[in-house]
Amino acid sequence: PPCNPTAAWTPGSLAVASSASVAAAPSVAAAPKYTIEQLLKVRRASAARALDDKRFLYLYDAPGTAQLFSSPQFTVDSAGGLHETPARQLTSFTDRISSFRLAPDGKRVIFTKDEGGDENDQLLRLDLDDPAAVPVAITAAPKVKHTLPTFDDAGSRIAYTSNARNGKDMDLWVTSFSTGKVIAKPEVKEKPFLALSGSHHVSDFRDTRVLLVEARSNVDQDLWLVDAKSKAKRLLTQHPRATPERYLGARIVLQGIAHL
Repeated sequence: PPCNPTAAWTPGSLAVASSASVAAAPSVAAAPKYTIEQLLKVRRASAARALDDKRFLYLYDAPGTAQLFSSPQFTVDSAGGLHETPARQLTSFTDRISSFRLAPDGKRVIFTKDEGGDENDQLLRLDLDDPAAVPVAITAAPKVKHTLPTFDDAGSRIAYTSNARNGKDMDLWVTSFSTGKVIAKPEVKEKPFLALSGSHHVSDFRDTRVLLVEARSNVDQDLWLVDAKSKAKRLLTQHPRATPERYLGARIVLQGIAHL
């Protein structure tokens, strides 16, 4: 319906502060000024993961790109003195490390890294027990995109997705992690454990169960449960396409139910 007519609005007079009230007002400290150089030097630490009750791993970009570090370690001697072992940089790549995951035993770490920002993440491993250990590539297919793997309970196998088959679909791969050999080479056309259509990543891996997240967009996803022996695949989240759903941090609990 049409609106009722209203009277025209006219602004009233504004009160003007007197010189005395202005003088009595508390002073406001000037905001600190920062240069572009100072702002560019702001450092960021992220993705901390506990190694034990005294140490943790994290990503830190102080070297210029995000690299893997182990935390400082503090010990107390018999006299009550506090001693610090400084943080230790574990990787020194030109390109950033995008993500990492610890093995269940806390002695090995697997991480992803691309080259020149091309987003074709490769997989590398590092043995944490050996201070002299260097990262070892476990994929060598620079035109292939890999997602961060998930360990099984024993830490002997990993499950991840990659588009090695056709450069588009993110298929499921399940492979041994104990051998340390390169598991993906461009000259070797191996078949994935399970060919898939679309974008997928592994959210959890327990016993013979692999929990997959299928992403049709950044706000519309589904969960699938895959049997790592039979390759049987079961949809867990049936929903109308007109009603997008998103799942974060999906995990398999002991009863075999995905916990969201």
